[in-house]
Formats: sequence, structure tokens, C-alpha cells
Amino acid sequence: MSAILGLLQRDHSNISRLLRVLEGQLADFETSDPVDYDTVIDILDYCRSFPDRYHHPLEDRVLKVLQVRDRDAAERVGDLAGQHDALAAETERVLRLFLDARKGAAIPRDDLRRAARDFVAHYRQHIEAEDAFFFPAAKKALREEDWENLQNAWDGPADPVFGDREQEHYRRLRREILTEHRSTGTR
Repeated sequence: MSAILGLLQRDHSNISRLLRVLEGQLADFETSDPVDYDTVIDILDYCRSFPDRYHHPLEDRVLKVLQVRDRDAAERVGDLAGQHDALAAETERVLRLFLDARKGAAIPRDDLRRAARDFVAHYRQHIEAEDAFFFPAAKKALREEDWENLQNAWDGPADPVFGDREQEHYRRLRREILTEHRSTGTR
């Protein structure tokens, strides 16, 4: 397996972990417990700052190579860039809602809950579709030199939450993820 494909799959695993933490926050929110706005906002900010800026563009590059190697498979993947743009817009919209709510704006709890639940559902559907079809198609069709070229062109930074050196901004979020991991036994 190529290093790039491994990186993309690891990113999906990490994003899924964050989605579980977000779902935990929403479960608290549904029982009238106060939501931890900082954790929710940090998760949404991470999605905007890392997957939207680095992970998704890398997948778009892989798709461009797949279009050359196996046009039929690439057509079945569909408009990946459009899906990524839609996720980025949804991330930004939900982030703005929670930022406004944290500042005291009168946003109904149901609106916040629904927006966050839809966000989680859309992100999960997107990841599942890529894992089920896009990644296997790319693995089958791309040649070793394609993966090497993608690797050589990769200019993304280390993951700011899950990398070896998390950014200070995400230190609290990383602790939250580790707490979730210990309490559920998931990875």
C-alpha cells in the first residue's frame, strides 16, 4: 500500500474518532446537560483547518490520477471535489452556529443539535463512500509511480491533533479524544 493511501485512511480513522467525541457531546446536549462549546468548536475548527485544507485536496489529486488510469471508476466516484466543497461549507455553517451560541446568541437547542447531527451524518456517509469505493479503486488502478509522484508533491503539514506534535491550540481536544478512547476502548 502506498504511503499516501495509508495517510488518507489514517485521516479517516482520526476524523471518525472526532465524530464520536462530537456525538458524545451531542448526547449530553440532548439530556439538557450543557454542551461543551469549546470541544465542539475545536472539532469543527479542526475539520476546517486540516481535512478541508489538506486531506480533501490530496484526495482530489488522487482522483485526477484515477481519471487517467480508470475513467469508469473515477466516474463512479463522482464529483468528489463538489462533495468536499459541500462538506467545507457545512463545516463553516455549523461552526458559525456554535460560535454564535457560545457568544450568547439565541439559537434554539434543536437547531444546534440538528445542525451538528446532520454534520456528523454527512461526514460519516462521505468517509464510508470513499472507504468502500474510492480508495479500493485508486489502490487497484494507480501505479507505483503515480503514488510516488503524489507523495513527492505532498506539501501538507503534520496533523495538528493526531500528529507527533499537536498544536497548542488543539491540546485540550487531544486530551478529550484520549479520554474518549479510554472510556470506550475505541481507537
